[in-house]
Amino acid sequence: MNKPLVKREDVAQAAGVSTAAVSLALRGKVGVSAAKREHILAVAQRMGYQIDTVASMLASKRHRSHSEARNLEIAFLSENPLEDGIEEQVRTATQTNFRIVQINKHTNFRRLLRELYHQGVSGILLQWRNIDFNGEDPLALPWSDFSVAKVSRGNTALPFNLVRHSPFDFTMTTLVEVAKRGYRRMAMLCTESVNPWDDDARLGAIYSFQHRRRNEGIHCFWRVIQKQKSHPDLGATTIDWLRECRPDVVILPYTDLRKAYEQVGLHSQFPTYCSITTNSFCGIAGCDSQMSELYIAGARMVAEQIAHGEKGFPTYPKEIVMVPQWVEGKSLPIRTS
Repeated sequence: MNKPLVKREDVAQAAGVSTAAVSLALRGKVGVSAAKREHILAVAQRMGYQIDTVASMLASKRHRSHSEARNLEIAFLSENPLEDGIEEQVRTATQTNFRIVQINKHTNFRRLLRELYHQGVSGILLQWRNIDFNGEDPLALPWSDFSVAKVSRGNTALPFNLVRHSPFDFTMTTLVEVAKRGYRRMAMLCTESVNPWDDDARLGAIYSFQHRRRNEGIHCFWRVIQKQKSHPDLGATTIDWLRECRPDVVILPYTDLRKAYEQVGLHSQFPTYCSITTNSFCGIAGCDSQMSELYIAGARMVAEQIAHGEKGFPTYPKEIVMVPQWVEGKSLPIRTS
């Protein structure tokens, strides 16, 4: 006696999903998660629904997922290039074709997104501080062609999923580690963030740290450096301020600040610590706060969205806040006097 024909409705009922989800899973289409697709295929195989096709899909699933991940094209849109080695670290960790696309205030985003789409890019990771989209409404751009995430809170008008560091924790960790090495007069130079809450969080960390450690004679100073043509302006007033503060260490949290600081020769006048770096700067001590991990997490988020068929703006944007970790770079020496 022949077994009754198993229908998609039967598979859906047995798997506890909709018939539409079964259809998408069996055809290998987007719209269902990887875990749900695997569950549906396993139920379909067990019930004998199109057994040969389903068995073949299951057998090749692992090989396909690995090769497809390697072929994922993810473009990183940023105003500044990444420091040496980070791009390759992200490629290796995520097994994707991760590449940097540098942007600026003159970038025609509509044209750029169209070019990326025709180049086969399926995911975008965003980071910028001073982009205004040439007056175009950023919400009207064709983001729906891509899976998108951000690694900075710049341009809050674009509600994409976000991976970021905590500015409060990052600043507090930096101050704690510098204090461990015997430094008591700390001067931190910063530039204004796109998001003023980040600046408030950093300032709150400084005040909190100084209050908690006030009995140890610790003094923390803070100065916001203005920019001229997108570059930090470390002029005579900043130098006079540093001399007045008499710091025994100067803390620089940004790459552009470090470069400007070194160009004017301040690293030879004050002991200096860089809280974000992957490479040693001449005469400047520093640590790697795992900035590469931030971009790896962002690229992985984009890859997951691609795998799940999630494009454009998410219904409920999620945010991942990374805790900074101290990894020694070119060691800040112990202060003995």
